[in-house]
Formats: sequence, C-alpha cells, structure tokens
Amino acid sequence: MCLEGRGAIGKLQLICGPPHSGTARDRAPTTIRANWGTDSTSNAIHASASMEASDKEMKAIFPEGTLTLQRTLCVVKPDGVSHLVAIKAEIEAAGFTVLKEKQVTLTEERAAEFYKDQQGKPSFSALMKEACSGPCCALVLCRLEAVAVWKQLMGDPSVKEARKTRPGSLRARFGRDGQRNAVYGSASVKGSARDIRFFFPELGADPIPNEDEVRDFLFRKSAGASMDLKTLEDADVSNFAVDPTMQQLLSKGLMALCQVKPKGLGAATFLSKWLADHNPNNAVTEEKTGHGFEPPERTKKFVEYGVNSDGMAFAVEAPREEEIVKPVVEVDTTEGGDTRPQELSTPPFVVFVAGGP
Repeated sequence: MCLEGRGAIGKLQLICGPPHSGTARDRAPTTIRANWGTDSTSNAIHASASMEASDKEMKAIFPEGTLTLQRTLCVVKPDGVSHLVAIKAEIEAAGFTVLKEKQVTLTEERAAEFYKDQQGKPSFSALMKEACSGPCCALVLCRLEAVAVWKQLMGDPSVKEARKTRPGSLRARFGRDGQRNAVYGSASVKGSARDIRFFFPELGADPIPNEDEVRDFLFRKSAGASMDLKTLEDADVSNFAVDPTMQQLLSKGLMALCQVKPKGLGAATFLSKWLADHNPNNAVTEEKTGHGFEPPERTKKFVEYGVNSDGMAFAVEAPREEEIVKPVVEVDTTEGGDTRPQELSTPPFVVFVAGGP
C-alpha cells in the first residue's frame, strides 16, 4: 500500500511499533507488531523508516508509470453545500488540484441523465429529489491516482457505514443519511471521463495521454491507409509512417529551438508559438513568414477530427474533388436545312406597359 499524509512516515512507525514483536509487546502493547507479530522477522508489517528508504521502496514496488496522473469529478450535493469551505479545505489538504469549478442547479431531466446508471433502483426517486433540491458545486480534481484517492477521502456511500469504517471521511463528517451523503465521486477512470464531460464539455480528454494513446493518434493521423481500417485491432502500431508534412515541420521547429536555446518553460512557449506561426494550413506566403517551408500536397484532406464519446480518435475524410467531364453531343445540321431563326431585318424594340388590369 502507498500511504501519504503529513508526517506519514513517523505516524506509521508509531502505529507499527518496534521492529521486534517481543519488544513491541513490552513497550507498545497496542501496536500492530505487538498484536500480530511473533519475532523480529515475522513482525506482521513493514514500514519505510525514512524519506530516502521510502523513495527507494516506492520505486521498487510501484515502477514508473504505475501511479498515473488522473482527473475525477467531485460534486458537493445540495445538502453539503453549506460545508463547501470545509470540504474544499480537505480536498486541498489531500493533494488535489482543482482544475475547474462551477455551481449549478440540476433540473429533473439533467439529474436523470447524470444518474441514469441508478435507474430502476428503489432509491432512484429519492436520489432525484435530493439532486434537484438546490444548487450543487461541481469540481474537477487532479492528482496521482485521483479516482482511488477521492473515493477513499469520501468514504462509504452509506453514512452509517462510513462512520464505522472511516470516521474521518467526508461522508462520515458531513453526511446525513443514504441519499444526503454530502458528496459524489466518479467510481472509475472511465466513469470520471463521462462525468467530467457532463458538467464541463469544454475540457475534453485528459491532458496527458499514455504511450498507447499517442501511438494510436500518430497512426490515425498518418499519411498511410489508416482510414481504411475497420477496427483498431487491424492496426500494426509498430510499423507506420507519419505524415511527412508533420515530420518536416517538427524538424524545422526543433532546429529553430536549438538555435535560440530558451530555458525552462520558455522552450515549450517558443516551440508552440513557432508551430502556430508556421502552420502550413494557414494561407501565408513564404515572403511573409520567411521560413521556406513547402509541404508536399496532402494525399487526404480531413474536414473533421477529434475524439468520440468512447475516447477513440476519429477523422472524416473530405470527398475527392474530381473534375466533372460533360458528354459531347454531335448534331448533324446537313439534313433538313437550317431551322434556326434568321436574324431580324429591323432592329428589335421593347414595349413597357404600365397601369392596372
């Protein structure tokens, strides 16, 4: 288990007791090693003794990439809005960053859409009544393993059970009963993405994609036959060619970055500005930009692209602009004589008539 908190190492050492279970029974009879340990080896539990040891043991048990940066949704329900300041203080103390926040009053239709997974349960009507009883506060929280940590901070959905198992949790402290349990949180990573889109559709997908998502995005944006795939399983992500225009543009941007050599976040700012100024999709001449970037003609044009509700990337290809060839009809005018009207012998004239019927 990965435990965290103010003074976590020292507090856990006090809870565990001395390393030898016999010494623990003499000096600290209420500790874990005193109650469940037998000797210095079989002493029930291990705990990091220092910050250095903690970092080393964490890297050994939880390799890089195991603990991921996540986002989750927190909804302070109408019965818990009166404790909003105290709840937000607990959120910040737990290491969360509030990315977005807003207060909203749910209508019955919106509440039914948000809690559609609860439809058919006996408590659904009471849940709808509580959700629409007043304003609520929705917050997007971000940190390592945000979904799991937020669920632990909330406690059990049942206030009675939360007071037994986690008396310091938010629901145990601020909840009243089964439905008026102060806060709501996403149950899973996939559920958090759906919940965040419901309240904050402008946020889009998670800001930091994993390696598989990056490779999938590059493959789908390549100049190859990615749009001809019927399913994602058909893709060979180990052998693909990126759009040459992307390669050329990034290469020139990185070369310009190496020449300027900005420090810190200035490097990211410089590169983003350079890419925006030299975007080949903008109709800017070489004389105006001075970068001399001439990408080859694209094999495909996309009129729309993005990420669907299931988190899968998509692109809509524009129809090919093919020249319409009109058929040529030959007419034989030698037979039957010339039937076209002859030119007038006198100039034509136009008569305008004004007046009522």
